[in-house]
Amino acid sequence: VSEIVRGRPVPLERAMTPWLAFAALWALFTPLVLDLHARVPFAPPGIPRAVAVHTLGAFLIVSLQLAGLAAVAPYVGASYFSGTWFATFRRVAGAAFLLNIPVYVAIVGIGEIRRLARAEREREAQARTLESLLTEAQLLTLRSQLQPHFLFNTLNTIAVLIHEDIELAHRMVLRLGSLLRRSLESSAKNEISLRSELELVASYLEIERTRFGDRLAFE
Repeated sequence: VSEIVRGRPVPLERAMTPWLAFAALWALFTPLVLDLHARVPFAPPGIPRAVAVHTLGAFLIVSLQLAGLAAVAPYVGASYFSGTWFATFRRVAGAAFLLNIPVYVAIVGIGEIRRLARAEREREAQARTLESLLTEAQLLTLRSQLQPHFLFNTLNTIAVLIHEDIELAHRMVLRLGSLLRRSLESSAKNEISLRSELELVASYLEIERTRFGDRLAFE
């Protein structure tokens, strides 16, 4: 800008090269900033510690970035080169130190957004897992409630039929055995086919029809 104000034309490559060096140095330090944020995120209850760590981190990394910028100044044709590295560093630090702090803050902000997004995905995954476990627990509870009651009534019916209709009692024992076998096979799987489920229900209803006779009708 000072060259343009003096009326001296500045080639585009000369104007752009210092800024490219500035961006390249920040690209070099960005993984370091993100790694520091990953180790010390702004997450409760460690927010005061994170503020202290990143305040110091911003000071050190911005200083290193400007030190690197002063080192490459004579090679990129930077107008702020002042003859020696130390003189150039003092000049650059005085003019651009505070201007570089927002760059550090922006990189930390990107890291924080990534952390929050990752935490949200983990919460959603945990919620799905808990929902699945809850459903499984409800099914197991339902089974534990239904099976003893069903078996007790079925065995009572068989005990009565032994004295009244031995053939029907025999068929009911076979149906109960088939039902228990299918139930044990299906309980060992997370998913079963619709055909297997219908066969299981049919076996159950045949036993119930034996118990209730014409009082039970189903489609």
